[in-house]
Amino acid sequence: MTYKPSSIVVVENTLLPRFGEIIEILVFNVKHCLFILQLYKTECFLHHYHAFEVTQSKQCLSCVPNLLVDYHPLTLYYLPSQKKVIPLKYHLIEDL
Repeated sequence: MTYKPSSIVVVENTLLPRFGEIIEILVFNVKHCLFILQLYKTECFLHHYHAFEVTQSKQCLSCVPNLLVDYHPLTLYYLPSQKKVIPLKYHLIEDL
């Protein structure tokens, strides 16, 4: 998988998943790296767009890639109404 700054990743999967935007990737050696993430608050699921509406929070988090809920990088989109949304490529498995 290829990660880059501005990619969105899933860091938590509860009733509404929690997303983080990769701000920095710190590489220690060939096998070890660390993501610095800007967290987003998930507001709701928009069925029309099959996407989650999010707002940026002031929280940051560091995370190693193997602790992510899902390994697929996602993309943040802006709707004409200036809402930020993150569509999923498929349904996440929920352990509720």
